[in-house]
Amino acid sequence: MYKTRVLVVDDLPDARATLSGLLSDEGYDVRSASSRAEALQVVDAERFHVAILDVRLDETDENNQDGLLLMHEVRKKDPTIAIIILTGHANVKMVQEALQPNREGVSPAFGFLEKSEADELVEYVSRALERTVRINTALGIQDSEQFLPQLPGKIRFVSTPKPPREQLVEEASELLRKLLFSCERIQIRPMQRGYSGAAVFEVIPWYRDRERGEVLVAKIGEHPLVDKEIAMYKDLVRGRVGGHRLPTALEDARTRSLSGILYTFAGLGSARDFATFYLHSDITVICPTLENLFLETCFPWRRSSGFVYHNSDLREAYMQLLRLDAGKLQMRLDNTMGGRHPFRKDNGAERIWLRDRIALVNPIAFALAANFHTDCSISTVHGDLNGYNVLVDHHNETWLIDFASTCQGPVLQDYASFETFLRLSLVTCEDHDLLYAWERALFDAPDLCRPTSLPDLTGMPEIAKAHQAVLTLRRLAMQECTEKFERPYLIGLLFNALKILTIMNLPPAQRDHALISAALVAERLQTGA
Repeated sequence: MYKTRVLVVDDLPDARATLSGLLSDEGYDVRSASSRAEALQVVDAERFHVAILDVRLDETDENNQDGLLLMHEVRKKDPTIAIIILTGHANVKMVQEALQPNREGVSPAFGFLEKSEADELVEYVSRALERTVRINTALGIQDSEQFLPQLPGKIRFVSTPKPPREQLVEEASELLRKLLFSCERIQIRPMQRGYSGAAVFEVIPWYRDRERGEVLVAKIGEHPLVDKEIAMYKDLVRGRVGGHRLPTALEDARTRSLSGILYTFAGLGSARDFATFYLHSDITVICPTLENLFLETCFPWRRSSGFVYHNSDLREAYMQLLRLDAGKLQMRLDNTMGGRHPFRKDNGAERIWLRDRIALVNPIAFALAANFHTDCSISTVHGDLNGYNVLVDHHNETWLIDFASTCQGPVLQDYASFETFLRLSLVTCEDHDLLYAWERALFDAPDLCRPTSLPDLTGMPEIAKAHQAVLTLRRLAMQECTEKFERPYLIGLLFNALKILTIMNLPPAQRDHALISAALVAERLQTGA
């Protein structure tokens, strides 16, 4: 049985013992503290679901209200804790401070209880857990693939230090118990990891009437990442597309270190991410699914809602959208020039060499110096479209998740992002010469949608399949574009390839491929072919 933790803070030993005993008898895991300073140390060291705070923490000082000050400090450290104020000296001002909602409509404390009513404390704690904390302590979690123990390795912490592994596993379990509060049991199954630094997995729920519910998708990550996704979903996604292409609802919950989202879909049924679908499907099935994704799912209404920015600076737009930084790009290029790699730089900054015989444009120097002003259609874009945040159901229809990067941006970004994923993530070839020949064929032809000269792909079905998928994607992108297609599309491909180069947890061969691709895109842009 999942145990909830309660902190009791009172300066009187007898009061602490009595209150702690009452709660321990009910099965709660209880800790106590005698002062504000001690309580803050305990909250720093441990997580709690409910805190019971005496207002006066120094009985020798009748004006002492350390408990109210502690209330605000505890909420700042962990706003998920439900706080119950306990006092024998209540007044109207105290009650108002504890229960007056803030601008977000949240009161600092769940409730205010007189010490003479201490026999009601157990009921108060129970109500706080049900109404505020909302943890389904009896939820059965079936995790046959042992996903939860692996979860800490899938979450990236940027804003705060990464908590201990055991704490993250516990908090992830707690998030499921919050998000699936009305369920009797659930089954979870991992989905492939993308680039967002969060853990994404499938949830099959069984409700308390013992009926199985529709498949849900859950995402757990650091607070700022998830908070941003929730905001983007509410502002730019919810209600924008009818039917079932996007989540019909999004629920969220948080613990001290983690936030979680639960995507609810109408009629999704069983699904797999596009990357898994692609690897197990024939190109004759993949191409119609790409058409479904871009014609039916990816904001099809944007053709009538977008607008054209003339002479727009796409370097600025992509550096911001993809969170690229000039210093980081240069550092990643220097790392790729290490002794193990088949690349080296000229003494100058203009060229790099592949195997000392193939001269390439230095794509980072080019990206940071060239003029990228062009006419560009702007509309709502997913922003980070890849094979891990597109789901494919058993009818080969597509669905979207993960909206942390959704924004008003270049309309070709979703196409450029997805082509980059197809070429650089789904092709695992480590033959640099073959990759160079393929990439050159893709970017040398007068018509980007109809390469005329291809390397011999006999025995390379992986590249042959990706090649056909890329051409389908480019034709779809060209159909959507209302201004000149080639230049803005190439600019999108350049900066998306550079983004791949910055992701250090990717295999080196994938980042090498990204460097070759970015160099050849830069060459085409440089020559204006």
